[in-house]
Amino acid sequence: MSQTMSKTKTKKVPVKKRDARLEKLIEILRNDGAITIDRLAALLKVSAKTIQRDIEALKQHERIERVGSDASGYWEVKENGGTGDE
Repeated sequence: MSQTMSKTKTKKVPVKKRDARLEKLIEILRNDGAITIDRLAALLKVSAKTIQRDIEALKQHERIERVGSDASGYWEVKENGGTGDE
């Protein structure tokens, strides 16, 4: 029995463009750790989903950490993140 796989196009963002956006995101969070995802998306001209993916990547690389709750917490930028011990 053969299964038909749906062909969905995924948009690949050039690495340099994504890296530049992540650095801008870090700078914004450094200046305003309590900023919302929707506001970040508007500032960086991307979707809220893209910001969520970027935040997850930064958390995994230990560049940022959430302090407190989603409602009243803030983002803390770790200056020595991504130590290479991964």
